[in-house]
Amino acid sequence: MKYKISFIIFSLLIVLFFPKKAVAAETTIGVSPAIVEIVVSPGGESHAVINVFNPTEDYLPIKSSVGEFLLNEGSVSKGFDSKSSLIGVNVSPSNFFLEPNQSKSIQVDIKASEVAEPGGHYLSLYFQRLVESNLQNLNNNVAGRVGVLFFITVRGEIIEKLKVERIDVSRFVFKKSQIPFNVSFLNNGNVHLLVSPEIEIKNLLTKSSYKEKFSPFIMLPNTQRGEKFVYENSLPIGLYRATVRVGYGSADYKTLSSVAFLIFPWLDILIGAGILTFLFFLLKKRKNIVLVFKILFDK
Repeated sequence: MKYKISFIIFSLLIVLFFPKKAVAAETTIGVSPAIVEIVVSPGGESHAVINVFNPTEDYLPIKSSVGEFLLNEGSVSKGFDSKSSLIGVNVSPSNFFLEPNQSKSIQVDIKASEVAEPGGHYLSLYFQRLVESNLQNLNNNVAGRVGVLFFITVRGEIIEKLKVERIDVSRFVFKKSQIPFNVSFLNNGNVHLLVSPEIEIKNLLTKSSYKEKFSPFIMLPNTQRGEKFVYENSLPIGLYRATVRVGYGSADYKTLSSVAFLIFPWLDILIGAGILTFLFFLLKKRKNIVLVFKILFDK
């Protein structure tokens, strides 16, 4: 309580003597790292250090707060529970000042409940600047905040289970390159997974194959996620089978799914047919001209 009163008084002094800098709307805060992974036992404790920095010329009073973990963009919850209520968080210091271009190391203590379930537990730690109107109420949710995502794994029975639910691609592809594949993934386990996808495209007639790896991503437990992969390279006309192979988990598990499609670049075929038709009539016309010359000269 004593510390909070001192913090408010000091904040008001900053506002009075540096009014423009303290309330600048464009103020930003930086944090490093942006993602923290921690492994802890039930009833156990672990620690992390977050560097918070002020890249501006402003004097910034900063407040920290713990919030809910946000799902990845494009993810759909299938019963996702962050279980953050089973994790205790202590931030030291929780309220502080940053001078212009200053950084500060903040210690975060993570303690798991005795009854915390094995698997993933997730929360966000926010650092937000306080503006003049908020200095007298440190519980206000204000603008200008940045978050650190905490991926906390509680030891016990860890289930890593990923499924490729569906691959969507047009059965008849009318272009040779930039072929889109829409793939749906489902994480049925109890922990987050780093998913590393790869697509292999095989010509069923010539048996030639083409592979391309795509950027890995993280999937939270009990969530579904759709990803769009675009194969950029050019493929000749033919019948193909696309196989999505995925590596994931600490043991580098593999899963796959396949779909067949036909590449039929109608524009190329139309141009080719037009050229052949032109050559056919040109050749036929040439034969007629040669025949006329033969008759004339024979006479």
